[in-house]
Amino acid sequence: MGNGASEEAPSISPQLCLGDSPKKIEMMACNDNSVMILTPTKNVEVRNFDGTSIIKPLNLQPTCCCATRSGGWVIGFNSGHLSEFDNSFQLLVSYRTPGNFRAHEGSVLLVLENEDLTNEGFYHLASIGSDNSLNFWSKTGNHLYKFKFEPNFTSLCLTSCIAYLADDHQHIHSVNAEKFNSYTVNLPCNAKSIGSLGERDLILAILENGTVSIISPNQVIIKFQFLNNPS
Repeated sequence: MGNGASEEAPSISPQLCLGDSPKKIEMMACNDNSVMILTPTKNVEVRNFDGTSIIKPLNLQPTCCCATRSGGWVIGFNSGHLSEFDNSFQLLVSYRTPGNFRAHEGSVLLVLENEDLTNEGFYHLASIGSDNSLNFWSKTGNHLYKFKFEPNFTSLCLTSCIAYLADDHQHIHSVNAEKFNSYTVNLPCNAKSIGSLGERDLILAILENGTVSIISPNQVIIKFQFLNNPS
């Protein structure tokens, strides 16, 4: 590089090719063996890494999905239903709030599994609905806690016992599934994205003003500025 010559970037090839992409993909989820693809239809497609695939017709319109560590899938629907299936698409659990027959009063917008489920008292899933609610669920389908928020959410990330919810009103809400309480951290601007740091329930937040902050459940611990606004 010292003589001013540029080096050609190395070519990168995919490890696997799972076939042509559908014309419109609503959401995807991936586990160690396969990829789930949601499209605007009621059919759910799972493409396995061994080259096989499954198309499962459903009675309801799916809106979101996530993979589970056990090899199964959780699917949310526009009707507010939330269901967990094994890898053969056998129904395992239907999640319902008390006195209701569904998980949310509106469409299920996002569902995530708690990847650090090490204690019985911690939650298994967190789901967000168009009814402006964040729900925590146990492994057996019991509803643990509901958090209501007013503005629209922009992103969600999970730690071992806390869900961090960013909204479009310059807030990050930390919702504790173990203590069943919440705290709101005020920001100078909206967060572009948030992600777990994996230690002490801290997260990293990239803000629209080009700053990056490390945030605890109740405060901004440190912030620093990028020279260029990160994408």
